Amino acid sequence: MSFTMPVKAGGFGGPRAIGVVLAELQSGANTAFQMYPGLTHGAADLLETFGSPLDHERFLAPMLAGRFAGTMCLTEPHAGSDVGATRTRARHLEGDVYAIQGTKIFISSGDHDLTENIVHMVLARIEGAPPGTKGLSLFIVPKRWVEEDGRLGEPNDVTTVSIEHKLGIRASATATLAFGDGGRCRGILVGGRPHEGMRQMFRMMNGARLAVGVQGIAVASAAYLNALAYARERLQGSSVRHFKDPNAPRVAIIEHADVRRLLLEMKAKVEGMRTLAVKLALHADLAGALQATDEGRAAYHEGQVDLLTPIVKAYCADQAFRIAELAIQVYGGAGYVEDHPVEQYL
Repeated sequence: MSFTMPVKAGGFGGPRAIGVVLAELQSGANTAFQMYPGLTHGAADLLETFGSPLDHERFLAPMLAGRFAGTMCLTEPHAGSDVGATRTRARHLEGDVYAIQGTKIFISSGDHDLTENIVHMVLARIEGAPPGTKGLSLFIVPKRWVEEDGRLGEPNDVTTVSIEHKLGIRASATATLAFGDGGRCRGILVGGRPHEGMRQMFRMMNGARLAVGVQGIAVASAAYLNALAYARERLQGSSVRHFKDPNAPRVAIIEHADVRRLLLEMKAKVEGMRTLAVKLALHADLAGALQATDEGRAAYHEGQVDLLTPIVKAYCADQAFRIAELAIQVYGGAGYVEDHPVEQYL
């Protein structure tokens, strides 16, 4: 989780390109579980970039240590892709502390007992702020309040209304969360900067886009590797070289041309998608490395990141479904039943 985080923040300081490969391995093993540390990393990265030194002490260090988890709270019942329609409100109490009231839906990893605390990054509108996205601010809203000395305080009036029953990634708790139903929910303005919520949240959103793409690669790769293993061991039919001989020995289906075609298509797409994601991460690494010495080249790499981020998310997620479909075709009817793993990837 902390592999790509800066050393000064308590991370390892590793390159994002290697981080993508590690994330694929973890997601390929268990996509749903990987969402918990994945979202925590995204929230921690946001806090490291925009949070105050006190925010770092109270939240960033415990998140990187695995004591606190993190989430991203944007979507509301009437504000999905129209984020500017957000109705969650923030009322100033003192300093950077605000009273938060509103409801967020489809919050991945929204509630669980894997960690001591959950740090929700919540978009809300401060009283009197302008309408639309320009009036949104970002708040740190912990499930349990964290005192300035790091001690855990009382529950912070964050209620889990429901857990969604989903088509897939069922081990990832997707929650509807109510903030401040009892009038006691408090949030801390990120970095003490009002009306910059969208700019701040886009940092985490872009990280999440890459993570979705990597999830797609992981699922596609797992489906391909399982189909490949099955094709090597499943005996069916004779070789095309002896198809007229009823006594010819049965061969593994990987020797049949159409099965080889399916496997080759899966392999080509998986390796291409992986290369694209690593290329995107490498551009991000180079943009950061060159920022202080060559602004022109750094800007080029930042432009490549902006270009490739939506492509990696959309293409890899879409092709994961197509590749899982091909994997089921390799298995035939066996791919449709739970005795084999590929049905869960579709």
